[in-house]
Amino acid sequence: MHPLFQFVVAASLVISASCLCGILWTLNRLCGRAGSSFVGLDSNRFCCDEKGESVAGFGVFLFRDGKWQLQSDLSSPGFEVTPPMSPGRYEGQVVRREAQSRA
Repeated sequence: MHPLFQFVVAASLVISASCLCGILWTLNRLCGRAGSSFVGLDSNRFCCDEKGESVAGFGVFLFRDGKWQLQSDLSSPGFEVTPPMSPGRYEGQVVRREAQSRA
């Protein structure tokens, strides 16, 4: 291979990897390691402690027989988990949902 072509390919890979790392870092900051979905993020809904972790807790839902079923409720006192609004994409899909204040 021509050395110039090798350099261009290597530089492109480094730049692409840097961009992907920047995007991942930004998304992790926004979602605070709570495992929440990146889509439809509402920053007022999430409560985090000083480490950026959720204090509300979360629930694990399984899509079975055409509806969401709560598998694990790991919400903190004063918070509750609600099933996803949209139907599951496939039978057996598992999602983790951030708990919300009962207010």
